[in-house]
Amino acid sequence: MQESIAETLSDYEVAEKIWSNRSNKTCADCKAVNPDWASINLCVLFIMLGNDRANEFWSPRLSVSEELDCDAAPDQRRNFIVQKYQEGRYRHPHPRFSSQEQLLKTLCTAVTEQNLLKTVTQIFGEAEAVRLTIGNGYDRHVSPDLTVSSDPCVYDEIMQAVLHSGYLYKSGSSSRGTLSRKTREDFQKYWCTVDKSLLLYESERSLDPYLQIWVKDILCVGVSRPQTSNNNNGFIDRFRYTFELYLSSEKLYQFGLETPDALHSWTKAIGKAATPLSCHCLLTREFERVGLLRYKAMLDPQWKEAYFVLQKSNLFICPGNDGAAEDIINLNRLQELSELRTLHLQGMGRADFALWYSDIQRAAGGKGNSLREQQLSRNDIPIIVDSCIAFITQYGLGHEGIYRKNGAKSRIKLLMDEFRKDARNVKLRIGDNFIEDVTDVLKRFFREVDDPIFMAELHPLWKEAA
Repeated sequence: MQESIAETLSDYEVAEKIWSNRSNKTCADCKAVNPDWASINLCVLFIMLGNDRANEFWSPRLSVSEELDCDAAPDQRRNFIVQKYQEGRYRHPHPRFSSQEQLLKTLCTAVTEQNLLKTVTQIFGEAEAVRLTIGNGYDRHVSPDLTVSSDPCVYDEIMQAVLHSGYLYKSGSSSRGTLSRKTREDFQKYWCTVDKSLLLYESERSLDPYLQIWVKDILCVGVSRPQTSNNNNGFIDRFRYTFELYLSSEKLYQFGLETPDALHSWTKAIGKAATPLSCHCLLTREFERVGLLRYKAMLDPQWKEAYFVLQKSNLFICPGNDGAAEDIINLNRLQELSELRTLHLQGMGRADFALWYSDIQRAAGGKGNSLREQQLSRNDIPIIVDSCIAFITQYGLGHEGIYRKNGAKSRIKLLMDEFRKDARNVKLRIGDNFIEDVTDVLKRFFREVDDPIFMAELHPLWKEAA
């Protein structure tokens, strides 16, 4: 078993999918960092639900004194696991199961029927609905129609009365694939709710909606936030935080918000309402765009449809059913943006792909100052570093005053700008580039990068080693 676990986790693709959910980087039981355990046949649950949501169900009543320490003995661990999962000692009562035995029997049946993710998600959702209902002061009784029906279609119909509600600022719709620069005067304030549709009301007391946008008509949701939280320049007359909805009718709506938390809450709620379960775990963290695209691989001539989630420099491909993410593409590692790992993408409408391409290009552009934002070589080294060192190694080792003599400031700035714009397309040649310019560009990159070369999170380990 240990060998199987090690072999499975040695596959970087599998490990990366599991660890794409940050809560999986700590043990669900003892909170140890980077746990060395695994449940091979529950990989989908790791990706989609994560340890944090699992613990919201299995251990909300766990007191601090009862928590398992990461240095606990094997017998203590065994007893804790039995009490937590087998006996259900730390969970709240579930509206559908009168006993722990009934719950475990349902889970075991789901495993044998290859229906575990759907079953667990439904069980967790029912428990969460009860918790929210009680928290809002409503009747503790839960309608049996939502909990005990054996009709498989019931799962797809279960929805909270309202996924999210609050005020949004909406601009006029556009029929183009791009949005013009809009000021606050272009936006109007509405009371909004979202479930199967996004409803906009003139005020919180209005009975009839001013506008209804069905979530099934949403092709993609795009999010825009400032690069830095401290810089207010240019945002005095504009909203710092906005998102856009592109519809199958080719209409484009833009919404403004005042805070990053409000932006995340709204985009997460709308994104979950408009996408299948396979996307939901990814939407709990900040993302740049989510929506439906057509795609095909080089060796497969058939076009398929899937939901894509762009999250920083990662592009996730999610199936339309309830499975896990099919693939993860790190855009920083692409050697050519046009390659996209031999994956061809196509928009659903005439203009939505222009929005996707702009965001993908930005995510793959390496224009930031942190190491994580750089375009990377096949060996995960920033391309600017790889190219400069390769050029210096080939042409500069016999050069007098290497790394000491300065190049021309104008040429250095031009070369630095080219690397910032698209490092993949910068080709250093001895006839076109000077050794001093290249060494200065390399020094300047290290000087301006936000992260120390020995990264901050590794500092305690360096101190320990010393």
